[in-house]
Parts: sequence; C-alpha cells; structure tokens
Amino acid sequence: MWGDAKQFLEDPAEILERVREQLKGDDATEEITQRREDLAKRLADKQSEKDRYVRLYAQGHISESELETYLADLKNQTDNLRLLIESVEANLAQRREHAKLAETTRMVCHAQAAHKRRRKGHARGVPHPQATRKAASGRDQDRREA
Repeated sequence: MWGDAKQFLEDPAEILERVREQLKGDDATEEITQRREDLAKRLADKQSEKDRYVRLYAQGHISESELETYLADLKNQTDNLRLLIESVEANLAQRREHAKLAETTRMVCHAQAAHKRRRKGHARGVPHPQATRKAASGRDQDRREA
C-alpha cells in the first residue's frame, strides 16, 4: 500500500490515466441504464398481462384453475424481473460510486501536480504566492511605522 502511495505522490500521471479510463466507462453505464428501463417496461407489461387474465376469468373465458396457473407463472416471472432490476440498480450504484472515487482521485492528482509545480518554482527562486503577499504586507507595515 505504501508503495502505491509513494508512486502516486511521485508520479500522479499514471493514476490520472487510470482515472480517465474509468471515466470512459460511461458508455457501459448508459447500456445498463437502458437495460433497467427495459426490465421496468417488461415488469409493467407483466402487470398488464395479469390484469388481462383476471378479466378473462371474470368474463368466464378461463376457469379458476387456469387463472391460478397463469397467475403463479406470472408471479415467478415478475419475481425474476424484480431480482434482475435490483441487480442492475446495484450495478449502477456501484458504477456511480466508482465514478465519484475516480473524480476525487482526479482532483487530488491535479492538486498534487500543482503543488509539485509550485515547489519546483520555489526551488528555482520563484517565491510562493503566499510568501510574496506576506513580504508585501510586511513592507507596507514598515512604511506605516516609519
């Protein structure tokens, strides 16, 4: 773990590249979202099918035992669809969590790179912005005292 942390601090570019690759997974997320919508439509269709069977029974077109058979089969199908929907939603939640993590990692990498650039500039004699402000405010105070 420390090796990964050290590598990250020394060269955040590799980590940024991994983050970019993860963010490209948005196409797969769209496919999964479409799958969830399709499953939800199929579940609604099964509810309509159930309503039709009940109507057929009420009109005397099918017997009570046929209705029970149809409804038991529909219950199995709807239960399976609900399980599939739950699975897809869990997958989407996981992808959203990975996207958040990737974005956070990207921001940390940029901050680390900016910090590294500032440190290099300071080593070359370029003052840190806060140091410049402090020095300027110190000169202003010296003028006021004089």
